[in-house]
Amino acid sequence: MSAARLAFGARLAGFDKALAESALAHVGAISPPDDPARLLRNGMAVVGFNALEDFLKQRMGEVLRSISGGPIAFADLPESLQRGATVGAADALRFQARMRVGRGDFPGARDLVQRTGRSMASIDNQRYFLSELSFGYGEANLNSNAVTQMLSSIGVSGGWSAIIGMAQKAGLNLPGLANDYRNAMLRRHAAAHDPSTDVPLNDLRAFTRQALAVALAFDGLVSRAGYRLRQGDQALAAGNVSVDHSQIEIYMFDDAASRRRQRWSAALAHARATGDVIAITRANVPIAWQPGDLGRGRC
Repeated sequence: MSAARLAFGARLAGFDKALAESALAHVGAISPPDDPARLLRNGMAVVGFNALEDFLKQRMGEVLRSISGGPIAFADLPESLQRGATVGAADALRFQARMRVGRGDFPGARDLVQRTGRSMASIDNQRYFLSELSFGYGEANLNSNAVTQMLSSIGVSGGWSAIIGMAQKAGLNLPGLANDYRNAMLRRHAAAHDPSTDVPLNDLRAFTRQALAVALAFDGLVSRAGYRLRQGDQALAAGNVSVDHSQIEIYMFDDAASRRRQRWSAALAHARATGDVIAITRANVPIAWQPGDLGRGRC
């Protein structure tokens, strides 16, 4: 089970519960600077976006670990993946180490340098290890272009179009997801740094669905590409073929029905056989999901 997926699910559930609190409600058309609800909404904008970008980076790190030491030699991996694991990791190491030192955590910085150094030194070995810092950790936040880069680095084509296509299969028809992600990031920055910001509650409510769509779709796509590289797909590594959303199905199960052991066991068996995604829904909206690729019995 993915630790990144479990952590994100818990954080998004807490975010969604908090939106129902009356303390977040607007008291008027314009909230005064000392309105506690305004401060709380601004804080929610920060933690909500952080939960999503943390998941994308951490899940990418899990996929990189699954590829590490596989049948494809490091030099035969996609060039963009090699760049991320070397130049990208080196740039991110400097940024992340300075952040840790800045907050008084020299031991953490030292350990990160040692761990990343070992990863980068391993690339000439058969049992190489791809650093968790390869993608997404070189800047303070993960922008929409970085998300596209993460996908393309392991052979996923289409970028945000692939994310949107996957989300639609899960019943999340959000054709503007790329702009939604960018707006959420801008909202997060404004809430954290501009004292005049007053985040609308409706924007926060919409973000729950948007974050779920991005996370589920990204997970399904990188899991499929990671699985194929882990299995030694030389054509994918060479860039002769790619992964796109049309190759992955999402099977939806109602929350109550999914508790029926026989049906759920059959769904898991199907996911292990095909690598497709299974999702549990409530009121026709996914509340949890699991890609078959890189899961138990298919890694």
